[in-house]
Amino acid sequence: MPTASRRTLLVAATLAPLLTAVGCGEDEPDPVVDEERPLTGEEAELLALTRFRLHQEKAVPVRMELPGADGSTIEATLALAAGTAWGTATFADAPSRVIAWTTHVVATAARPDDGRPAPADADWTTRAMSTDVVQDLFLLLALTLGSDRPENPVLLQQGSARHLRRDEVDGTAVTVMSGPRPADEGAAARGSRTRYWVDDEGGLRRFEAYLGAADRSFATLTRVGAVPEVPELDVRAAQVLRIAGGATG
Repeated sequence: MPTASRRTLLVAATLAPLLTAVGCGEDEPDPVVDEERPLTGEEAELLALTRFRLHQEKAVPVRMELPGADGSTIEATLALAAGTAWGTATFADAPSRVIAWTTHVVATAARPDDGRPAPADADWTTRAMSTDVVQDLFLLLALTLGSDRPENPVLLQQGSARHLRRDEVDGTAVTVMSGPRPADEGAAARGSRTRYWVDDEGGLRRFEAYLGAADRSFATLTRVGAVPEVPELDVRAAQVLRIAGGATG
């Protein structure tokens, strides 16, 4: 069993407890066998930088997509250093809503239809984050994508992370790598629950997580150039989260 200091150097240290909360058992993701191999030293260096580079950014615009008929799409801004996020969620069978979250609290509200830039404080509904809810797991995973220090590339190369293939995201060449597998018994025989699409500078372009639902499909988080801005939404969201006790910074 690695020490606490070694665990902080692993990409999976935060992700594994979340990913083992759902999707265990026979319903595993389809294995990826073409081009799968251990990471080279250069690939391990790229993967080691991804969360650190995201953490250094003030705001990271992303599109998050949950698979399946009941899935949702969230256009969001991640403030990873602050541990908060906000944006707009579109559901398959319900009107879109504004959403904000931390690792402890989820807040939602109807989109204002009277010209206001953001919902008033009283219009928000807040609840505790729950690992029993698939969408919440994905929201939590999004906030784990930042780290205030680089990972250890030697440990990544020696562990269960794998090179899967070369690909492209919006015309940018990327290396697709699977993240380290949870260290539960028998995990080595199953596919990884995370995939990282990393450009040649160590920038994360896409992240996929298997959440044990929707016919073995992966939930997807893609870095985008920009998201539709709602003036003052970030300020209002931060205030609502602080009132609800979920602010981390």
